[in-house]
Amino acid sequence: TFQGFADAIAAQLRRAQEDGTLRADADPAALGTFLVATLEGGVLLAKVNRSSAALASALSTARNHLDRHRTPPPGPPTRR
Repeated sequence: TFQGFADAIAAQLRRAQEDGTLRADADPAALGTFLVATLEGGVLLAKVNRSSAALASALSTARNHLDRHRTPPPGPPTRR
């Protein structure tokens, strides 16, 4: 089901929060629902339009949105 898919994604996003790669203020459940809706919408549009362009756009946009919720990578060590 779509909810099961969203729940599985949310579980992975919670793990990412625990390991510090996803910001603590991110909402895993909302992001999971967003990702499923975006992917399913892209698949539907790709089928209707008989073109993968809509799916490619949805995937790119979802990736960009998810990247905004990642924690920044550690910077180089400072010299003393």
